[in-house]
Amino acid sequence: MLLLVCSCGASKYLTAETTATCVDHHYNIGNNSTVSRWTYHVGGKTYTEPDRDIFGEIVGQAAYIKYYPQDPTAFVVIRSKPVFYTDEHTGTTDAEVLKVSKRKVKFVYHINKDTYTYSQFTDTKITEFKKGDTIRIEYWKKNPQRSIILFKNPTYDIHVKRSY
Repeated sequence: MLLLVCSCGASKYLTAETTATCVDHHYNIGNNSTVSRWTYHVGGKTYTEPDRDIFGEIVGQAAYIKYYPQDPTAFVVIRSKPVFYTDEHTGTTDAEVLKVSKRKVKFVYHINKDTYTYSQFTDTKITEFKKGDTIRIEYWKKNPQRSIILFKNPTYDIHVKRSY
């Protein structure tokens, strides 16, 4: 069951939280949309469920999700809460802020000779930095495109154990 969370209040039933990993994504030409599949574990059972993807998810990306306890197939990815698993190899580097909107930051950084541009959502309005500032990020060594801003006062721990 794919639950599309809307402003009508459906999200109030998504009361449980865990982490999930994007395992694949594909473009559907027929309805001009992209769908990602996320794997997560609840109550000893593994779920791999689709989520409409308008953000261009990275395979291997991990984030918190909220789900409906009575039916864990109903979930939403909390894109403002990306994570790294404690068994993943990561590094840190500086990045330049390209754009700041209410709850999204676009930044560019370099790893070896490659340049990466990424956008991250946040759960609060961004006041910590502005366009042109240098920020510190953490990136996944397996695929440096996957990165997380290292905020001065984070609202959650970005390093978590896998849930299985």
